[in-house]
Amino acid sequence: MKTKKIIYSKGDGKLKEDEMKKSKLKTWQYYLQYRHILGDKFLIKLEKKQIRTLYRWSADPSHVEHTQANPLDRLIAVLQKLCEVGREDVAEDTVALIAEAIGRQIVASDEVFPDGDSIEEECLDDLPPLVEFHNAIRGNKDIQEVEKLKRAVERELAETYEKFKQKKEKEERFNK
Repeated sequence: MKTKKIIYSKGDGKLKEDEMKKSKLKTWQYYLQYRHILGDKFLIKLEKKQIRTLYRWSADPSHVEHTQANPLDRLIAVLQKLCEVGREDVAEDTVALIAEAIGRQIVASDEVFPDGDSIEEECLDDLPPLVEFHNAIRGNKDIQEVEKLKRAVERELAETYEKFKQKKEKEERFNK
């Protein structure tokens, strides 16, 4: 399935579809899509803002003097700050909540970076989140909390597996 992007055409003010290259849409481009798909009336009512604000949120900064940070810009700033202060868990939960709103689930990327110096350390790192996960299940905790704990266990197990895989690959190179 090819991903499409909407590009604002400076000339006629209409949206045109183009094959998405490596770059992602900018937040102003998303807001421009929202305006065209949902309509200004809906967004004005939802955001409780004037049309002028919607124009600023969806304006291409390279073509206009006055733009304004839109709600996506502000959410991204909050998520980045949460990660900066060491609260990736809250940022991840926020993104998972948004994904859940449209029936999606966030899946960790394939890249795994073990934080232990040895396989034994990685194995020990697996235990606390696993115990927490089991305690939450036995304690009949909220499903979202259990899901969050499950992701933490999966992350730790992936790190342990990665450390094991690195060791095996190293052994194979040495034995050749």
